[in-house]
Amino acid sequence: QKKAQKVAEGTARATLKDLYAEDYKQAKTAQDRHQLAQKLAASSREVGEDRAAAYELLRIARDLSAQNGDLSEALKSVTELEQRFEIDAPKMRLEVLQQFQKSPAAQVQHQVLAEEARQLVILATQNDEYEVALEALAVGKGAARRGGDTAMLAAVAKTQTWLEAAKKFYDDVSKAESRLMANPSDPHANQIVGIYNCLVKGRWEVGLPQLARANDLQLRFLAKLDLASSKSPQELVDLAHQYWDLAEQKPDLEKRGLKLRAAYWYAQATTKLPDGLDKIKARKRLAEVIEAYGKEETEKATARNDLATAAKIGGSGE
Repeated sequence: QKKAQKVAEGTARATLKDLYAEDYKQAKTAQDRHQLAQKLAASSREVGEDRAAAYELLRIARDLSAQNGDLSEALKSVTELEQRFEIDAPKMRLEVLQQFQKSPAAQVQHQVLAEEARQLVILATQNDEYEVALEALAVGKGAARRGGDTAMLAAVAKTQTWLEAAKKFYDDVSKAESRLMANPSDPHANQIVGIYNCLVKGRWEVGLPQLARANDLQLRFLAKLDLASSKSPQELVDLAHQYWDLAEQKPDLEKRGLKLRAAYWYAQATTKLPDGLDKIKARKRLAEVIEAYGKEETEKATARNDLATAAKIGGSGE
């Protein structure tokens, strides 16, 4: 079926090349090319059941916009392709960013390019597409360098280290998952998959039962405490402290996940603890996690959007 689809797309491509040859000749300015790209995209909605033609029209519109320095239009075409066809969206978005970065417009719109690359890194990572994430990060790095953004370059270096470690870890996950299919209680396989789900992906509801069967005694103990249905305010903060202490003993990949989990329980604890040193410590460590991993990532991990209050020393934390 895929082979037949490729043949149909190739035939459509050749037909469209002839059909729009004169339009391409006449599109001499950036505005001409912008209008042609819009015309192609509109035509994709007028070809009825010819899906190959519709796909190729949108693909050509996408490439024309990206090469013309019109990133927003190129990404609109990708969005429409996502809605109408089964595509590898992160990979296609990467192709757009790589084409756009070669255009003169990228020299001016480096902040826009850097932000789109950052969003793509997040999307590709969510989809376990680490090669795409690393290539998107390279695009963002180039944009940051052109803009002289030293803070972003430092952030890119940290992200690259994390992505490379996550990619290496992910390579072992599929084998471990196969072992779990044969033996669900396998401690080593549970540990690999549990660490990936919890500490790399942040899917704690999925990974905690796996960590509770891990061969690492500390991880197993903390997972069982985490799974307990009711916790006092003191138990919340004690659990957070234990995640934090374990994080200090681990490599960066696991440290990040453990500290974000500590932040989750610190955020819970600040709403319930009485005033005192534990509450101050919880807020101080929340602030450290925000500084290390960013407000957006910490809010996602803690399921709270009021972290500025929760992490404020002397604030109510409610």
